[in-house]
Amino acid sequence: MSEVSSTVANREGQAKFAQSRVATVEKYYGLFCETLGSVIRKSARLRDKGDLFAHHLKEYAQAEKLNNSSTTSLMTFAENFAAVQDYRDTEIKRLEAKVLKPFMKYGTVCKNMKATVKSNQNAWDRERKQLAKLEKLHQKLPASDPQVVRFYQTICPSVNEWTVQ
Repeated sequence: MSEVSSTVANREGQAKFAQSRVATVEKYYGLFCETLGSVIRKSARLRDKGDLFAHHLKEYAQAEKLNNSSTTSLMTFAENFAAVQDYRDTEIKRLEAKVLKPFMKYGTVCKNMKATVKSNQNAWDRERKQLAKLEKLHQKLPASDPQVVRFYQTICPSVNEWTVQ
């Protein structure tokens, strides 16, 4: 039964590899999302402070009564600064839509992949138990029993250790 045991070991290795990959992707993509979310939030706070600064400039320009050129310059600067904040707002929305959301989808993908790996591993465990039962049955009965051979070939057709004589 060396071929069967090597198949089982190969499957266990594949399952461990898949679990390791899923765990690594889940860990790092989670860190990516967390860090990028932090960058986006800081940019949003900077935008908010920029809007506040532009608002204060406009208020001062409207309150300035003695110097018309200063008032005009401050209003122009406030409008231009507000336009920069509008660009920053667009940048934030694009980062959220085009970068952060695709990263966030990997959480669901990882969860589904974990479930798939787990179900495959459970199926392999059931198959291993059936093969152990079959091995016990084979030890009790002669190897040329057609029922045992057919049952074994349906469970594990790739391994053809027992054949009908």
